Amino acid sequence: MPLINRCGGGGGTPQLCAQVENFKVLPGTTALTAVLSWTAPSLDEDNSFVGARIVRKAGSAPEKVSDGTVVHEGTALTYTDTGLTAGTTYYYRAFAYNAKKKYQTARRVVSLTATTITLGATLNDCTWAQIQAISNMGIASSTWSVGDTKSVTLAKLYEGNALVCDAFVIGFNHNSNYEGANRIHFKFGKQNGKQIGFYAWVLNGSSAIDISTVQSAMPKELQNVLKSTTKYSYDGSSVVSSSEKICAIGSVESFGSVSGAYSALQGKQQQYEYYKAGNSLRHWLNNDQYINYSTGAQYTGNVRTRDNAWEGHYIEIDKNGDYRTTDAKYADVSAPIFFV
Repeated sequence: MPLINRCGGGGGTPQLCAQVENFKVLPGTTALTAVLSWTAPSLDEDNSFVGARIVRKAGSAPEKVSDGTVVHEGTALTYTDTGLTAGTTYYYRAFAYNAKKKYQTARRVVSLTATTITLGATLNDCTWAQIQAISNMGIASSTWSVGDTKSVTLAKLYEGNALVCDAFVIGFNHNSNYEGANRIHFKFGKQNGKQIGFYAWVLNGSSAIDISTVQSAMPKELQNVLKSTTKYSYDGSSVVSSSEKICAIGSVESFGSVSGAYSALQGKQQQYEYYKAGNSLRHWLNNDQYINYSTGAQYTGNVRTRDNAWEGHYIEIDKNGDYRTTDAKYADVSAPIFFV
């Protein structure tokens, strides 16, 4: 509850307004800057909120309104702090105030270590090195959102030609107790907003493009920032772990739950936030090249997860985005996930 004192008993004029909400700090788009933002209190009795004082202190949080440097005081809901020193951790505390300049002291503190990193306006505008730096700082989830995309050119992936698609975020620090923190989990891919799987026609057997081929086709800038992540899968008889930089998605990561012997995966795998939000698991074939000439519709494909149901058979995401177990040769597209 916000700290609100009243003059003259329960019905008097508030001495203190409610505290600001959603107080955040992010690195600025130029080096050695911090962008702070907040919102007005949602429970602002008598419209007593006027503005906010932001106090900065290096090394520890300000304990009162005069403990540190006042960098902002006013009605604005955002402020960019400049001239910071690289490597120094700055703490910012917000104090809402009313017309009588009575300051609300309910604790609202954020911190940021100043960096020379500069960011683009969107995820797609950032380099992979910048994305890695933000991930390592542990602030990726407050900088970008699940579903955000970045264009990637995969060299000689499709019939000897480059394939351009979007990698998209499916989770931040996903299942971190098992898989590790400070990781952005991406998935290939999207084209024209559609989720795709990588396909190359072959005469016999699976036509899914091998995941190792996808990794080799990644630009070097992306390969250099891939982060090893512990992943769990079902090998046909038990749950096993492996260290991966890029791999197939898991069955629980896709569907949220599985039954029977595969239920041992529950907990070791968790559904990705992107799919938990209700996004489709259906995968269209890459490059819009594979069209049903009778109907004009683009074909969809079967995606093999990394979970082995039994010898030669895997749990798959079928052409409609549904769960099935089938012979591995019927998986005709790959849709790998990777970690930065």
